[in-house]
Amino acid sequence: MKMILKAALILTAALSIAACSKKSGSQEASAAVSSEPAVEIAFGDYGAMEAFAGKMQNGEFKEGQTVKIDGELSVFMSASIGQRNDDNFIGTTIEFEDISQDEYPEDGSHVKVTATVKKNKEYGFCYLTAKSSDMTVFDGE
Repeated sequence: MKMILKAALILTAALSIAACSKKSGSQEASAAVSSEPAVEIAFGDYGAMEAFAGKMQNGEFKEGQTVKIDGELSVFMSASIGQRNDDNFIGTTIEFEDISQDEYPEDGSHVKVTATVKKNKEYGFCYLTAKSSDMTVFDGE
């Protein structure tokens, strides 16, 4: 019974990764990466951020696509950029290529970032990358 359960879990994980890879691969083949942002999210637009985060999790963006997010930075074990709605936060992982996490703006900072979609090929998930020069930090907001 344990072997059947293990096999089912492995098969489920493999199918999930394959689906993400298939979506990403077909999107990459269908169009070249544009310099125009695929998505622009305004500060406070929780619904747009929620939709974007869901699409990122499902691998619906191709690697190299540009996105602009005016949101809040959440910095704990890793960093996320997103939107807050009352006590709820929705976001997506972001890494700044040229600074360490110790140098990121403090948790809860209002930032505007132009970032690029990147895919972790080993684990099959998508996240954002940017340079610190592509980020504007708003003081006192």
